[in-house]
Amino acid sequence: GRPLRFVVRRWAARGTARGMVRMSSPRGGMDHVVPMLDLTRGLVQDYPVVLFLEGPLQQPAEGPSRRAVELLDDLGVAFKAVDCADEKANPGLRGVIEELSGERSLPQLFAGGELVRHGWLDDPSELRPVLERAGASFHARLPA
Repeated sequence: GRPLRFVVRRWAARGTARGMVRMSSPRGGMDHVVPMLDLTRGLVQDYPVVLFLEGPLQQPAEGPSRRAVELLDDLGVAFKAVDCADEKANPGLRGVIEELSGERSLPQLFAGGELVRHGWLDDPSELRPVLERAGASFHARLPA
């Protein structure tokens, strides 16, 4: 017979929207069989820019997490965000981020699957080129 031919299409381009990611089902808890460390590694590999922060994207915790969201929004970069403080949605994630980054503090930013090292929040002048090299999508600044 003839060989099969097919085309795989995505509904939307990956990583082109700003949004929150849950690491478990809406019921919460560890109802998955994949270790949280593996899920997290997959997430930072699948999306060009991932921010791990305290609080939801719509209302991040005061301080560094809020500054990080504002900075990324000012740059117009599309990114995925994960609330490490939400133990129901993301059980054990804070410890996983500490293992991946070597830091207990939040926020932690990953671009192109790699941790963006210290200083990006205090001196963001080199951040845009790092995000561009990671394949980030940029758009106009979101309205307040």
